[in-house]
Amino acid sequence: MMRSPHTVPAGQRRGAIAVKVAICLPVLLGIVALALDGGMIYDKKRHTQAAADAAALAAAGDLFKTYFNGDYTDNGKDAGGIAAAHALAIAAENGYPNDGITATVTVNIPPKSGLFVGKLGYVEVIIDYHQQRGFSKIFGTGDLSVGSRAVARGKWEPIEIGILCLDPVSGSALKIGGGAHASVPDTPVIVNSTSMSAMYASGTGPTIQSEQFYLTGNYAGGIQGVNFLGPIEIGVPPTPDPYQLLKEPDKTTLPQQSLQTATIINEGAGVRTYILEPGVYKNGLSFSGKDSVIMKPGIYYMDGGGFSFEGMGSLTALEVMVFNAGRTGSDVIKIAGQGAVTWTPPSTGTYKGMTMFQARSNTSPLSISGQGAMNISGVLYAANAMVDVSGNGNNTIGNQVVCWQCNFQGNGNFLVPWNPLNVPPVRDMRLVE
Repeated sequence: MMRSPHTVPAGQRRGAIAVKVAICLPVLLGIVALALDGGMIYDKKRHTQAAADAAALAAAGDLFKTYFNGDYTDNGKDAGGIAAAHALAIAAENGYPNDGITATVTVNIPPKSGLFVGKLGYVEVIIDYHQQRGFSKIFGTGDLSVGSRAVARGKWEPIEIGILCLDPVSGSALKIGGGAHASVPDTPVIVNSTSMSAMYASGTGPTIQSEQFYLTGNYAGGIQGVNFLGPIEIGVPPTPDPYQLLKEPDKTTLPQQSLQTATIINEGAGVRTYILEPGVYKNGLSFSGKDSVIMKPGIYYMDGGGFSFEGMGSLTALEVMVFNAGRTGSDVIKIAGQGAVTWTPPSTGTYKGMTMFQARSNTSPLSISGQGAMNISGVLYAANAMVDVSGNGNNTIGNQVVCWQCNFQGNGNFLVPWNPLNVPPVRDMRLVE
């Protein structure tokens, strides 16, 4: 039998496979080395980031305390190095001592890089971990560097929000319709709803303008640049209620009042002017017709019945907060009519900057209807209720609106000009980078 000229006799096989294995083995080892060391680096990156975040937040908590030490010149500063030392300690507790061997930890107060360079009340933490090589020693000898950075804020100051709608799921959580025009010129409009129509424009005429729209869901019924004037960012994580820790007034600390304790001036032709004192008003207050109201500075606690002002008279409330403790559908705050409304919030105390405060258990709409003579400053706060705005003319309806839902209707122009002097300071302690 003839043998093929290409057949290799037994015992004389070629070594081609062994040669190929020898050539490929370093490549395979390199791939394994990169996979193993890459996995370790990825895991350590997550760990160092968590440690940097924790260290920055710890230092931010110390910076926040400087706003209450009696010396305003210390606000947001780390004069004694307490915040920096705290950040280093937290990093070390998480396995990243600033020893130059295991890790290098840098704490900058204020930050030296990023968006908040040189700003008081901010802390920057940078962790550079020296990861020992594993199989990747075949490529080099030095440690691998794993770096993470975090910036946190610890301040006591007014929060820069124009309108915040807290409803997490509903469509039209922020709605504008009719011929209404709303302007929030200096701060963002935030809608927490995940709905694809979280912000909704009904018709082609209404507009809402803002420095920035932040939506957890999306917008519908309107067109950006036509109905929604300003940059829109969707998919933004929800913003918590900034006033969720603000306690409701204690009525036992306030005097009992009524219309019988008010000073009443007879203006003639059945028209009266009521001069009211702050305190608890059982069954609330209601005014209409041509009567006018002057509210002296302080807290007005509506113990059922709500607060209603309608008609042709004027309302003057300087340094006043109305708290609506009602629970039923008739226990509402309603400001309407054709008369002038001038309202400012308290400038000091627990409720500094708060103009209208509706009990969190009250879901009745807070209604504002202006006819061009309304000038309300401060915060409208209805955490579980709609703020319903309507009317005509040019109206200022507060410096900030925090509510469950917000609705603009009518043919008026409604302004929400953020003003830090008329907005309550809150604890702002969070990661920002």
